[in-house]
Amino acid sequence: MKQRLAILGMLIALGGVAPYATPITGARQKEVRVTRLHVDGGYGDLASLEKIVSLSDAVILGDVVSSRPSSVAPSGFPDEEGIFFSTAYSLKIQQVLRWSDQLGTAPESLEVELSGVGDVDRGSYIQRHSSERLRELQRDRVYLLFIRKHVHGRPPDARVTWGLATGDGQSIVELRAGNLAPQAATPLALDLARLTPTALFEKIRQIPRGESR
Repeated sequence: MKQRLAILGMLIALGGVAPYATPITGARQKEVRVTRLHVDGGYGDLASLEKIVSLSDAVILGDVVSSRPSSVAPSGFPDEEGIFFSTAYSLKIQQVLRWSDQLGTAPESLEVELSGVGDVDRGSYIQRHSSERLRELQRDRVYLLFIRKHVHGRPPDARVTWGLATGDGQSIVELRAGNLAPQAATPLALDLARLTPTALFEKIRQIPRGESR
């Protein structure tokens, strides 16, 4: 229900936030028009690592090798061109810290959809989507991601995608020069930033497996 409220807030914002243009200097570069999204609802600031893990089907460490524009709707909503925008990031998995037994064998790589952020080429200009809830992932950087599977549509045409467990930056922690750099600025994120990567990985592994979500 909270996730649906969050998406409804995003839809309202899409109707009320006008994009603005940012000129790009230099030869043969296109104008960039930025659309900023406001999202209401969601899980709010989570107080424990255990809660984020409980919302996740998997916790992985991977580096971003590529990205592509996408239009996958969040779970529970049909995909409709022009309403939803996301970016699909392809990650090469370095470590699997959590993986649901129901998912089978963990792959060597996967795509994760981030809703509401990224660029799309509209021909005469670049439309750039940004969100107050999260930031884009950067190519060749390493991230710890808390993710869960979403099913879109019904069999036999259903398709499966991976998204952020919390739907926001609380599910993203960058590894930068041997340090942890969470995207979120919550009290929990600030506590996690004080840990070493090895210490955080061990805390995640030691969390008892229970009923998720």
